[in-house]
Amino acid sequence: MSATATGREELGPRRELAGVFAVLGVVALAVTIPLGPKPIVVGLGVSMTFFVLCALEARRAVVTWTNSIVVFVMIVWLIPIKGYAIPLDLPFNLEHYRIAILVLTFALVASSLAHQRPLSVGGRGVATIVLFGASLVSLLLNASVIDAVNRENGAAVKAFSYFVSFVLVYLLICSVLDSHETIDTVIRALVVGGAIVAGAAMYEARTRYNVFDHLDEWFPGFEQLPREVSLERGGRLRVLSSSQHPIALAVALMLMIPFAAYLATRAKTVWRSRFWIALTMLIAAAGAATVSRTMFVVVLTMLVVAVWLRRSLTRYWPVLLLVPIVIHFAVPGAIGGVVKAFFPEEGLVSSLQGRAGEGGSGRFADVGPAIDLWSQKPLFGHGLGNVFPSSDGNERPPGQAPLPVIYDNQYVDSFVKLGLVGLVGMILFFWGGAIGLFRAAQRTTGPTSDLLVACAVAAMGFVVSMFLFDAFAFVQVTLLCVMIIGIGYRVVAISRRAPVPGEVGVE
Repeated sequence: MSATATGREELGPRRELAGVFAVLGVVALAVTIPLGPKPIVVGLGVSMTFFVLCALEARRAVVTWTNSIVVFVMIVWLIPIKGYAIPLDLPFNLEHYRIAILVLTFALVASSLAHQRPLSVGGRGVATIVLFGASLVSLLLNASVIDAVNRENGAAVKAFSYFVSFVLVYLLICSVLDSHETIDTVIRALVVGGAIVAGAAMYEARTRYNVFDHLDEWFPGFEQLPREVSLERGGRLRVLSSSQHPIALAVALMLMIPFAAYLATRAKTVWRSRFWIALTMLIAAAGAATVSRTMFVVVLTMLVVAVWLRRSLTRYWPVLLLVPIVIHFAVPGAIGGVVKAFFPEEGLVSSLQGRAGEGGSGRFADVGPAIDLWSQKPLFGHGLGNVFPSSDGNERPPGQAPLPVIYDNQYVDSFVKLGLVGLVGMILFFWGGAIGLFRAAQRTTGPTSDLLVACAVAAMGFVVSMFLFDAFAFVQVTLLCVMIIGIGYRVVAISRRAPVPGEVGVE
């Protein structure tokens, strides 16, 4: 994939790719005709899209690294992970985002071997190697136990593959984005994708209809996977949209707000600025519809970091008074639901500390038992994908397996499953990444600094949120954070290589 297509020598390959798009357009329509009215409509749309791509590719390159990352971003946002798979008879679920990662990784490796594009980890090789190495060693030491506990061969490798996807996406982002312009394009895709999901969440809050639960009715090649998620809190619906859980959705949406604000400040016209501000309000309202306490912790963290880096933002504090009003009218009852969540009848401290060792126990209840488990395998832990039966198994129906203990704290979960080495690697990668972006934002000025501020604010929000939910179990939000950290370090690398005129480069 090339960033541009220039020169007569590229004309042949470009026309060949245009021909491929034309064939795909015909195939897309032909495949959907026997499947019914809804697939035909989708097939017609896909076919027309391919024909448009054919016309564009004949004139200039469409298949570029930037566009490929944009498509991947949309796949992550719009196809529920662990919600749909391609209907093939395989020993594992072949999900769409996994195929995208594999295709992009193979393309990157091929480009690297052809000496066209060097691989990069953004100068964070130690953190990446420690994190990846700890998970690999943990897999090798615990594979047989994990397979036995899950009653299926390959369960350990499957859990490891989810983890590897984070590392591969980080590698892709750090290796293929070449300029501030391409990075801004990816950021626009992140925010627009988040806004689409937010719009669907708002619709779900009003109608209780989740459009992402019906993709298999429209799109061939989508096999729906069962999702068991509690969507009620205090009688209030907690929207899910394209996420695996309302908490993960809330955090994912909040991570987009700093970038929407960045795009609003960078807009060339007043109307474009208002457009990004409108998307910011939409995303904030949809986040409130999840009725998530974690969301407010993330927002508070991001506000503190943003004000620390940009003290001039304090003059806009009256805007904060408008946000609850907008949320109240957009999602009636959402604020009341969150207030009840912070002040449950049994008390907040009791709800977080109770039910130790039971399925879905309080966030802080399992710290003691987790330390006991960790002490059995202190260096590399019990392995990703390992589960520990809860103590409420005698309350389950006969023949039904007890609920696993869920550590609603990613640091505790990693401590048990990856051991001390894995926890250190995770802290180096995520906390080290967030702190590094924070410092880089302090050392720069201008638009580059504004973008680094957005990356640092979002990354800090995520690393704090990991104290409150098992983030790695929710692939979408973790992939988004990994992309954000990768974008930030790519900005740092580009600024060192060629500072933008009128700006101070990163030291």
